Amino acid sequence: MIIILVIALIATHLLGAFKPSFGPVEIMETYELNGIGFGARTLGVLAIVLGLIQLERILYVLERGDPFVAAVVKGLQRFAILASLGFVLVIAAPTVSALTSPGAGHVTITIEMRDFVTLAICLVFFVVAALVGEAVRIAAENKEFI
Repeated sequence: MIIILVIALIATHLLGAFKPSFGPVEIMETYELNGIGFGARTLGVLAIVLGLIQLERILYVLERGDPFVAAVVKGLQRFAILASLGFVLVIAAPTVSALTSPGAGHVTITIEMRDFVTLAICLVFFVVAALVGEAVRIAAENKEFI
């Protein structure tokens, strides 16, 4: 089911029909981006989708029982990295496109508060991964004593 959703999400993005309104995405028509900007946005969307797949794997491990295992820590770290990378690429795509256009004159970079909030949420996942990593270490240490 998730694979079909991922394929549909990527296909609609590539065809320009998907106009996301979540997170830091400033809606731009596909024709406003040059090839490099469109590629950056596509890589960003792909990184976000891969992060969501990683999140699904984390939830599967958590569903099995013990939340304090190394797989959860690695999964949270991968999710945080992929989500951060994806949102940075999506945010930077219009700027990259403007800077690499042949007729680029004056370029204005706009960063909104929602961009900072989205990246702050990604940073929270790094902190959560560190906390779960410490919990895994403590749980392993406690198992040695018992």
